[in-house]
Amino acid sequence: MTSRLYLLVPTLLMLAACDAAAEMAGDTIETEMRRGVIAQCEQVAEGAGIAAGRVSAVCQCSADKFKADKNITLADIGRERLRGIVETCVAETDPDGVGR
Repeated sequence: MTSRLYLLVPTLLMLAACDAAAEMAGDTIETEMRRGVIAQCEQVAEGAGIAAGRVSAVCQCSADKFKADKNITLADIGRERLRGIVETCVAETDPDGVGR
């Protein structure tokens, strides 16, 4: 019984460490995806004539929309798709259209 306990404790500790590592990796991937979306969004926003002071809010909104879609990957962040999301975020973050 004691020998089984000696095996069980390290096994449980290893599983906990694996969970922590997986969570850290997921956070890193999410952060990189967000950076990628924001970088492309800034380019799209500049070309769309969005006021400089509004770009940050619009791009944060765009990154949030990408994050909300759990099935999306970095490869899915295309200019056309992002342009549509940017347009949606312009309307959501500035419903009066003043910042354009």
